Amino acid sequence: MKKFKKDFEILSVLRNLKIIGIFMRLAVRDNKKKYLKLIPYAWEMINYRFKEQNEFNNLMLLLKNNFPKLIR
Repeated sequence: MKKFKKDFEILSVLRNLKIIGIFMRLAVRDNKKKYLKLIPYAWEMINYRFKEQNEFNNLMLLLKNNFPKLIR
């Protein structure tokens, strides 16, 4: 059961990063700014998963150092 939970949390982070990328593309390329308001929720989910697993520490640092605070 622990392995399933860990795998689920990893997939959740990946899925939410993909969502953020798609929403940014829609906002910038397609000028659909309404998607920008949904990005903070995806970041909340990512941060929640980070709190659950210590294994995400390196990824958390990478994201904090490479994503502007505006979109985090």
